[in-house]
Amino acid sequence: MAENHKITIGIVNFDGRSYLPGLRNAVRALRGPVGEVLIADDRSRDEGPSWISEHWPEARLLVMERRGGPGPCRNRLLREARNPWVLLLDNDALPREDCLLRLLEAREARPSACVVQARVLDKESGLVHYDGGGMHYAGVPIPRNLHVPLRQLRGEEAPSWIPSRTFQAVCLLVERGKVLDCDGGFDPAFFFYYEDSDLAHRLLLRGEEILGAPRALCDHLEGTKGLSQRGRAYPVRRLRLHARNRVWLLVKCWRLRTLVLALPGILLYDLAFFVLACLRGHPLAWCLGKLEALRGLPRVLAARRAVQRDRRRRDRDLLSADPIPFLPQFRKGPAAFPLRVLNGLLRFWWVLVRPFAG
Repeated sequence: MAENHKITIGIVNFDGRSYLPGLRNAVRALRGPVGEVLIADDRSRDEGPSWISEHWPEARLLVMERRGGPGPCRNRLLREARNPWVLLLDNDALPREDCLLRLLEAREARPSACVVQARVLDKESGLVHYDGGGMHYAGVPIPRNLHVPLRQLRGEEAPSWIPSRTFQAVCLLVERGKVLDCDGGFDPAFFFYYEDSDLAHRLLLRGEEILGAPRALCDHLEGTKGLSQRGRAYPVRRLRLHARNRVWLLVKCWRLRTLVLALPGILLYDLAFFVLACLRGHPLAWCLGKLEALRGLPRVLAARRAVQRDRRRRDRDLLSADPIPFLPQFRKGPAAFPLRVLNGLLRFWWVLVRPFAG
């Protein structure tokens, strides 16, 4: 990418007043051809918008008409951007000084890609949060290097890019035209959680390419209270959205033949997640999520028609049965063996049915 090809920085903000000074400083320190800074505010209830107006004069503030979650904010940022490439950031992301240059390096090495994801690290612990990854046939993203210390990944020089079959929208360099052409970009119905996995899979189905950029580092702060997962916490609302949005992803993106063949594995994962919800004391949230998924099926089925019409790739070439990385507290103790058995059964079933998937 030519050095004079400017990049738009697009930031999603909701109740992020405490994050904004650090984010402003990180954006100002970015090396690379930054052309403009846009901030889409999702009807924040704190003083963030007024702080932006007063202390971040070079940023253009876009206030959403109604609160709809990060997906609609990102779509608006892409529509309003004056440049073909946009670095999308959450308000709790702190890209390191050379992050943009490393993302551009990956893009230049693989010009066919339309999305490049940075390696996102938990600011407090230094563990990897997001690093690209894959998609399980049961409808679960499989993050690469989840909770691995960064120092363990420095044994050899990281490549400038690696292929990926999903992304998490904390720090993404995206080609705005191709993303918006994919059914308008992020699906606003998801509200929060899985909206990035859904878009990633739809892009892949259309024949697009997604990269991870291991050299592009971005620190990740505490997230949105009541929604973001940190440490041992798994918020109730997130659990409900997981139960709902995963169903919508499966119905929209998997071929009917794949859904039928994969159904035993899908239901087995559902059973395991319901048990985990019960252990957390929130079985009702899981049930409410499934009811919401059923109520939304007419809209999802309408969206499915466009997804299936535009697909260029087969499910069996994009999905896997790699081990699902459950929360760290379940990897040891009484839950560890049942979860290993679960992953083994899921893999066994996919080996049997994958050759016949759509």
